[in-house]
Amino acid sequence: MVAARPFLAKGRRVLDIGCQGGHQLAFVRQDYKEAVGVDIASYGSMWSLFPDVEFLVHNVDAAPLPFAEQHFDCIICTAVLEHVFDVFGLMREISRVLRHSGTVLLAVPNIGFYRHVVDLLRGRVPRTGASIYPFGEKDGWDGQHLHYFTPNELILLMRLFNLRTTHSLHPGRLPWLKRILPSLLDSGIYFIGEKT
Repeated sequence: MVAARPFLAKGRRVLDIGCQGGHQLAFVRQDYKEAVGVDIASYGSMWSLFPDVEFLVHNVDAAPLPFAEQHFDCIICTAVLEHVFDVFGLMREISRVLRHSGTVLLAVPNIGFYRHVVDLLRGRVPRTGASIYPFGEKDGWDGQHLHYFTPNELILLMRLFNLRTTHSLHPGRLPWLKRILPSLLDSGIYFIGEKT
């Protein structure tokens, strides 16, 4: 999140979809007059730590986002797209509630990461969301990931909904090396997009 902050549009409102405890919103809160977080479950005790943030329990697969068109200057959606049933529906909603020239931070696991490719060659399902082998009932099949992405596929998905990729982030160790071949060397995909 630290690397993304300079590229996010500042302004009146920010939305974090899949906000969990609200820590990402707390980090960027000072750049906006209003901050809103939505998640499928309540994180009441953690949410109470951030009284200046509005939190809502909302299932993005069950209903549209409860906001007007072009309501937000910035939308954060990290580690969510791989979990929802309707990827296109969520992307449509992100585009709908994001103002023209607003920015979105999208982050998903990269199925093309070299370790995942090696797992496939070894006859195993890649672990993009679960750390144990074999998968267990407690964490679900691959941490309940329903969809898989590569950098090129996420770019195409963004374009479908008038979101132009402006920056690619490479957090963690050796970012300079990851920039050379991100589709193979980055375990996650972190894109900043702008609504056109």
